[in-house]
Amino acid sequence: MSISSSKHSLIRVLQKGNVIPMLILLFFAVSVIFYKTASLLVSLSFWLSVAGVFYIFLLLQYTQAYSAKVISFIFIPLGIFVLMLPVVHGIFGVTSIYQLLSPLLSILFVPFYPLAMLLHLLGIGGIFDHALLWLFTLPTQSVEHLLPLWAVASYVGVSIVAIWYRKVFYSVLGFAILYGFYLFT
Repeated sequence: MSISSSKHSLIRVLQKGNVIPMLILLFFAVSVIFYKTASLLVSLSFWLSVAGVFYIFLLLQYTQAYSAKVISFIFIPLGIFVLMLPVVHGIFGVTSIYQLLSPLLSILFVPFYPLAMLLHLLGIGGIFDHALLWLFTLPTQSVEHLLPLWAVASYVGVSIVAIWYRKVFYSVLGFAILYGFYLFT
């Protein structure tokens, strides 16, 4: 079973049922991990990963009516990017217009990685070097936009309430979109 088909299978399973048991499982997994490794309590990367998984499940909760491919290639990359903006900018204030490339690059990475592996096995892996080097040479102009802690805490709190209420989810999504417009305009 390929990674892509297993990802679509998971989405189909989640579409048929309620995502809330998966959110409970996430809470349980985080609790067990803390029991085994308390040092993760202060790990920023761990908490950002938990937030990302939480927002994936939240998106799956309210996009069940769409096909697995639409969810995988549109809602998850764009939704995670938008929904994580307030969380990320509560920690990292650096903002650049080039961050808007992130959802597109996430979608393009799915076919790019196996293709790059194959091309390297065939001895022509350098074919994409020019495009990749161009990405690394983009200007590094940025501005500092740090979201206050009280705003991040409120956003996360309302996001948790959005597990049970669709209108609250749309409010969270609306706030994240408005915050994105504020950041990038």
